[in-house]
Parts: sequence; C-alpha cells; structure tokens
Amino acid sequence: MKIKKELYLSLMALCLATNVNTDQNLYTIGTQIESEADEKATDEDTENKVYMDQFVSGHSKALSEYARSINLVDNFTAGISNDLLTDFQNSEDVLYDSYLTTYAKYFNFDADKVIAFARNLTKNYTIPFKDINNCDNYNDKDIETNCMIFCHQILRDDLYASLEDLGYSKEDFLKNNEITTINDDLTLKDSNLTFYQFFGKVCDMIDIDKTYALPICLHETSHLNSRLLRVQNNVGGLRNEDGEHFTYASPEAGIIAFCRNLKRYDKMNINNITELSGMYVHGDINKPDHKWAKSVASLHEVISNDQDEYFAIQNNNKVYQKSQF
Repeated sequence: MKIKKELYLSLMALCLATNVNTDQNLYTIGTQIESEADEKATDEDTENKVYMDQFVSGHSKALSEYARSINLVDNFTAGISNDLLTDFQNSEDVLYDSYLTTYAKYFNFDADKVIAFARNLTKNYTIPFKDINNCDNYNDKDIETNCMIFCHQILRDDLYASLEDLGYSKEDFLKNNEITTINDDLTLKDSNLTFYQFFGKVCDMIDIDKTYALPICLHETSHLNSRLLRVQNNVGGLRNEDGEHFTYASPEAGIIAFCRNLKRYDKMNINNITELSGMYVHGDINKPDHKWAKSVASLHEVISNDQDEYFAIQNNNKVYQKSQF
C-alpha cells in the first residue's frame, strides 16, 4: 500500500474548507480511506507518514493563509476545482509562494514580483535556493528560511549575481517607501508576534543562540528604547559602507538583518562573551570591552532562565534546530 501525498493534500483542503483542526493526525484518516483490512503498512508508508505529519504540523498556518488568499473555502463548497487541487498537490510550490509573500511584506516588497523573480531564478523551485542565495550558513532544507534569506539578499543585493546583472534593481521590488514601526506594547504589526517572539524565531531559523543574541540587541538599543530602533527599525546600529545607519521597512526586517549580521561571527572561532565583545565593539578579538561583556552576560542570565516568557509562541508547531551562539 502506498499512502500518496495527493491524498493528504486533498484532506488538508477538506479540513481547511470545513474549519477542521489541520493538526490532527491526517495519516490515520488517510489510512482508513485507502487501506484494506488485511493490508499491512510498508516502510514506504512509514516514511510517508513521517513526511506528512511534519508537513501538516510545520506548515498548516502557511497553507491556511494560502487557502484564504485563493478563496478555497468558498470554492470547496461548490466543489473543489481541479486547478485548486493541483495547487495543493504542488505542496512545496505553494509553501514557497506563501512564505515569499510573508517575508516580502516585511521588506515592503511587491510579493508578486518577488515570487516571479524567485521562480525564474530557481526554475520554479527546482534549483536549490542555496545556489541562488549566495549563502551557505543556514539550513537550506527549510522552506521558510530559504524565503527569508532570499528576501533579505534582495535587499542587500547579495544574490549569486548582482541585481543589475540579473536585469533588476531593488527599486523594481519596492512597493513604496513606507515604514512600519514597533508598537508601544512591543508587538509587531505585520507578523502579529511580539518583538521577542519574532526575534527568537529568526535566531532559531538561522541557528544562533537567542539567549545571547537578544541581550546584545537589548544592550545596543537601550532595552528597545533607542530612537534608531523606534524610528528606523535598526536593531543593532547597522551601517552602510558610507557609515550611515540603515533604515528598515519594518521591525521584522531589522531583526532579520541584525540576526544575520550576528551569524557571521560563527566563522570567527569566538569562544566566549569576552572575545565576542572585542570583535563586536572594536573589530578585534584581542581588545575586549569588559563593560559591554558584563552587560550582555547579565542579560543573558536573566533571559536564559525564563526563555518561555520571552520567546514562546503559542500553537507554533514548527521546530528549528537550535545551537549555542
């Protein structure tokens, strides 16, 4: 017996259309539909079960958003069309489009243009994003992370070739110059998460220790009160080649830029917070800044002892690999 992906995508469509909890065990439902009483599961079935369980738990939110965007619920009541079902069968394509839409919003990009650009460069997502993103220090097996990195690389003009060589400019993707800033209660308008929740999520996605990264952020922004953060969404005082501070379209974009900037320290063989202070503050591992190190270490102790209070996202089933910064 072979449990087909299409069956589960059809069931996913049914659950979305009837407001059934998509986190239930769809494998069990599928088995009841497709199996015969005397048939035993094979290794292939087990692999499909694991895949589909991960698919459902990790991406139900993205699929739900996609379903709403194409009015799936209304269409299903009248009989789901073959075109819609085909969309769900192409599950990874759907997820790439959905996550690109989400992250394009954070950078104030036109989502349709970003998706068309990504599909063109990857030949409809058949070429690995790692080959396009010009970046190898993240988990390129995760669709959401690929999309986040891709949007940020457009902003940085740091893909495998320059935007100009590819026939584009950053302005081609920008919708306008509007800026979305952080709310007074530290919630973020676009992601509907708190600053801390989104920060922790990005850290986990790119595999840096959020219990050190957030203290650095808090130290650099006067506990999230700096004008640079509140007005320009610049989380860590990041500057361009001319020494001018960057302005980001949203707090989410600023967080992504800051965390990815910290990620570059992975390759510097830094062993402790004292060495990091030297590199971060002075650009020299042998010139530590003890005041900076003490502040970050103190904040790290507080945050590491109460991580759920800062980072926990209710009903977030997606798990990213986590490691020490």
